[in-house]
Amino acid sequence: MAEALQRYAVVTGANKGIGLEICKQLASEGIMLDDVSDPASITSLADFLKNRFGKLDILVNNASVRGGNNVNYDALKAASISGHEVIN
Repeated sequence: MAEALQRYAVVTGANKGIGLEICKQLASEGIMLDDVSDPASITSLADFLKNRFGKLDILVNNASVRGGNNVNYDALKAASISGHEVIN
């Protein structure tokens, strides 16, 4: 598949249950996947996606994080991965 037509997805909580099934279904459609399990890696992942692919087509935020970690939506918006609105 040509890289311009390739779609990219990030799935959190993909190690079991619903997240794992989501990954299986997306992969069966030819979508490139990445699992995010470390909150500290979100910023570096956003930079990598922006620089390598210029976009993120699908974000599945399935992970349940104990301890009340908050997602920094301003940081995600600042990364401007694809120009799509970040929904929380």
